[in-house]
This record gives sequence, C-alpha cells and structure tokens, in this order.
Amino acid sequence: MPNDSSNHPDPDIEDYWSLVDRAQELIPTRVDGVDMEASRLVMSLNRATRTVIYDLDVQTLRPLHQTDSTFRVLFVLWVAGPSSPHMVASLSSMPRPTVSSLITSLRKDGLVERQDDPEDGRGATLHLTPAGIEVIAKAFADHNRREQEWASLLTPIERKLLIMLLEKLMNGRRDIGAVERR
Repeated sequence: MPNDSSNHPDPDIEDYWSLVDRAQELIPTRVDGVDMEASRLVMSLNRATRTVIYDLDVQTLRPLHQTDSTFRVLFVLWVAGPSSPHMVASLSSMPRPTVSSLITSLRKDGLVERQDDPEDGRGATLHLTPAGIEVIAKAFADHNRREQEWASLLTPIERKLLIMLLEKLMNGRRDIGAVERR
C-alpha cells in the first residue's frame, strides 16, 4: 500500500507551506517525470494570490459591505465606463451568470443602473450611479492602502521584477493554449 495517510496524518504538516514542502519530497516518489519546481511555482502563486485577495476582502471591502466580486464589477465600470454585461464579465474575469447576479444586487443597492441599448433592443449598458462612484472611490482608496502594505514587503526592484515576471506569464498564456474565462 503506497500511502496510508488517510488514517495517520503527517505530524510535520502544520500549514500550507509545510504541505507544499512535503509534496516536493513525496510526489516524485509516486509519479514519474513530474516537474516539482513547476508545481511549487503554481502552488505558491495560487496560495499567494488567494491570501492577498482574502486579506484585501476582509481588511478593506467587508467594512464597506462589498466583496472582491462586487469590487471587480464596480472597478470595471469605474475605469472602463458604461459597458455591456458581457464586457463586464470579460474584464472582471467572472462568468456571465455571476456578473448578472452581482448586477442585480448592485442595482438593488443603488450602485449600478442598467439601460437598454438603443442600438440593440436585446442588449443593455451598465453604468455606475453617483452612489456607486462614491463607493468604488472609497473602496479603491482603502484597497490601495492595503496593497501598499503588501507591496512594502518587497524592495522597489523586487516589485518591478515580480510585475515583469507575472506579465511575462500572462503574455505567454496563448502560446501554451491557456483556457481563459470570456
């Protein structure tokens, strides 16, 4: 039997990072030809992203009765201006049904308005209300203060390098046939 971990948890695994370390040792003994450096890169990127997003959500958005998802919708409309629900979904990297549900809530809260598209009777345009502009401006200011705290953990050169590396990954996504949310 290769692993009896379901009955005896590894006492050395205390947190996510010790799990990653253990995976680096264990998985190559169970699966031939794996690239554990690539695995660690993606696991680290995933965990870092989720941790920062959760922290920003709790520290800056929840006090304003917003979520990361509502922030993304409001941000898209704030920066891009009036947009179709399809465009908001694409720019916020969320499924259209999710955006539709969020728009319903944001409309009830008086933050977003929907107008029929005069050129396409089936289409609609979404835009921020004055209250929506006020909420996203406050949310962004609070969000950015916390972003600065996260960024302060790196030197200016490290920040630039990390941005360059992340942009390089994203610029190469089509070369490897990455599946993107549309």
